[in-house]
Amino acid sequence: FAKFDVATGHSIADLQNKIQKIYQALSCVIFAHSIVLATKLVS
Repeated sequence: FAKFDVATGHSIADLQNKIQKIYQALSCVIFAHSIVLATKLVS
């Protein structure tokens, strides 16, 4: 039972890590797109 709890904890931490990386990647993409849109609007 203890082993199962440890394994679940690890997989949850792993999942949070992946979600954080995906979120950061999305933030970068959205940021880049907004810069492109801003330059198009300005010019």
